Formats: sequence, structure tokens, C-alpha cells
Amino acid sequence: SETYKSPEQLKKRIEDEELEAMNAKAAKDASKIKIDETTTGVTEHKGFKWDTTWKNFKEQNPLVQKLMQFRENLEESDNLLARAGYKVFDTFHSIVTGMMQPSEISTTIAEIHKMDPNFDITVFAATLRFDIVPNVLEAYLRNDIEILENWCQERAMGQLKHMIAARTFPGRYSSLT
Repeated sequence: SETYKSPEQLKKRIEDEELEAMNAKAAKDASKIKIDETTTGVTEHKGFKWDTTWKNFKEQNPLVQKLMQFRENLEESDNLLARAGYKVFDTFHSIVTGMMQPSEISTTIAEIHKMDPNFDITVFAATLRFDIVPNVLEAYLRNDIEILENWCQERAMGQLKHMIAARTFPGRYSSLT
């Protein structure tokens, strides 16, 4: 890994001309959109039917009810051997089900791939490392509000402005500026 070097010249995410063109296009597109107040657009989630079926099965099947009752008895038992057995089973169950389920990162990347099949995590990581992080970090350290406003959304920008104001408060010494 190499040592971080701050960029000499900070760059904007979107140049002013491109930003103006994007805003004009968005305003034009917004005028074309017509609000449909008659259609609700509510649909059932595909997992809802599965959850409902499972709930009904759990409540009506006598075998499942006995297993659930047995599990509750083990959980609430005062017998040390029964509690220890349940704890071992529960730990083993958690480990096995945890190994079978995808991680949050892989789930997130899969969702991104659904929206953008050309997404490449290595290109994204390189963009973060060499473009986004250095520009935002250095703009923050240099109190460059214009660059920060270009890179950041409104909510993040509010936080950054607040931190910059606190850092540059008169009479307060900061080694960053």
C-alpha cells in the first residue's frame, strides 16, 4: 500500500455546465410527468404469501405445534442438562444458518448488479480510492464549500458545514487549517 498524497487541484464531480444541463433536463422531464390520483399501485410482496402460508401451517399443524412446545419447554427448563443441550443446539443452528445465508455485502452487490449489470466492484473501489475520497476529504480539510456542495447530497452537506463552522470558530485552534 502506498502513502496517501493529497491532490494538488481539487476537482468537481460534475462541472457547472453539466450540472446546469442536468437541472434543465430534469425540469423539462418533470413538466411531462402527470400525476395519476386514481391508481393506487399497491402490490403484495412476493414473500407475503409465503409468510402467510408458513404462519397458517405453524398454527394448524399438530406436529409443528408439538415441536414448538418442546422447544419452549427446553428454553424455560430449570434442568441444567436440558438448557445446556438447547444452548448447544441453538449455537450450532445459528452457525449453520449463518453460513448458508449470503453476507450483507454480497446481497448489496447483487442488488446493484440487478440495477446495473455492468457494475464492477474493482472499478468502483478504485474510483473511491483515487477520486471521491481524496477530493471530499481535502475539500473538507481546506474548507472548500463549493467542492463539497458539488460532491455531497444536502443532508451530508449540512453535517459538513456544521463541522467546518465548529472547527473554524474564532478563538479555537485547529491543526487541520
